[in-house]
Amino acid sequence: MSGCLTTGLVKVCSAIKSGGASALHLTDRSNVVSLTIALDGTVTGITMVALEVFLKFEFKANSAQFVEDATNEGGLQITQTFNQIWESFDQNQRNILMELVSCNCGMVAIHRENTGKSWLWGFDETEEVYLNGYNRDSGTAKSDTNQVTPVLQALATSSAREFTGVIPV
Repeated sequence: MSGCLTTGLVKVCSAIKSGGASALHLTDRSNVVSLTIALDGTVTGITMVALEVFLKFEFKANSAQFVEDATNEGGLQITQTFNQIWESFDQNQRNILMELVSCNCGMVAIHRENTGKSWLWGFDETEEVYLNGYNRDSGTAKSDTNQVTPVLQALATSSAREFTGVIPV
């Protein structure tokens, strides 16, 4: 048998199907030396520049999502987007946003989903993660939420890889 298909897909009835993301870790792309990739395509390890680590970014519960939108016209292009909400707003959050804006060489991201799986994206050259933008909303009424919604994005030629290793933190 030859051709492009090598296996079918079997429905896994016991798979966790919970939506949303529960964690986000970022590092400068220049901090990552290499990835260890298993035969099945999962990332099992990361080699970092000495003393460099991933930083954890916390967000409002049930407010984060990872989306991959793919088109295959003249070649695969995938827009990878991580949406999140930071509650309230202060000078520290403002400073962090400005740091994210200044990551001119891009970032590598690992996010954990509520299914329990973690995904790595932004490693490949020219496919790094950038802060695409953010919206800060003070709200109008006292009962409104004061929040900021940063959006991270990468343009890639392959999907995020499942990450099963230990995040260097």
